[in-house]
Amino acid sequence: MVGADGSVRRQEVTPELLAALQALSSLARERGQTLSQMALAWVLRDPRVTSALIGASRAEHIEENVAALEGAPFDARQGVVTNQDGRVEHGLYVAGWIRRGPTGVIGTNKPDGDMVAEHIVKELAPGGKPGRPAFEALLAKKGVSPVTYPDWKKIEAAEIAAAPPGAPRRKFSRVAEMLGLLGRPG
Repeated sequence: MVGADGSVRRQEVTPELLAALQALSSLARERGQTLSQMALAWVLRDPRVTSALIGASRAEHIEENVAALEGAPFDARQGVVTNQDGRVEHGLYVAGWIRRGPTGVIGTNKPDGDMVAEHIVKELAPGGKPGRPAFEALLAKKGVSPVTYPDWKKIEAAEIAAAPPGAPRRKFSRVAEMLGLLGRPG
């Protein structure tokens, strides 16, 4: 429904979708929230969600996002959510300007993100899911042969080798060609 640029295709905007959005907007106004604040609050209260990543390109976005985090310790003077190395509380983390204030460059956010990722991994409860072995067994049962990383490297090398002058590569245009390169039926 939503394009890569975040837009909604005109043909997908139905009267039912507009009615649902208007009803949600009305509910958000009744709650004293914007629609995005209500959506963020809903996501954060879903017990299946371990964390939500929010972004901001302007100070107003930070303030709006924080307003959705009822009770989050926002320091308006410094423009940050009070945190300990990116952790606000269980399941709530911050990175970038919302963690340290409006300082640094884009590259400064990577260490913030890495630190938050470490917190999230430490706090994740085991899900009890069977994981990769069960996934591989399911693929085998369905007769699906996955393309592995070494397989992809072979495909990449063949595309680079087939590149016309001045081009970085000649992409395969058919899956059967790629699989043929790997000696698999396509």
